[in-house]
Amino acid sequence: MTKNKSGNIGTKITIAALVALVVGYWLLNVVATWEEEKRVLGAVFYIISGCILIAAGGITIGLQIRKKYFVKKRRKKSRPVFLEDQPRDKTTL
Repeated sequence: MTKNKSGNIGTKITIAALVALVVGYWLLNVVATWEEEKRVLGAVFYIISGCILIAAGGITIGLQIRKKYFVKKRRKKSRPVFLEDQPRDKTTL
């Protein structure tokens, strides 16, 4: 069983989005609540970066779900219609 490249790319993107969600949640709820001595940067930086990572991961996962499960239906190409050949009368021309 071989997978096509688009299946592998979609899986990798989904895994990266899940990692971004976890890291964003960790930054927002764990690192931002540490004492001032443990943090390298200010609490506002960790809050904003955590929110951005959670939003980016959530949007990416939402788009992946939409792409996989809500596929647009393709319109069928119309077939050419040939009219029947009827002999022409010389009087109708």
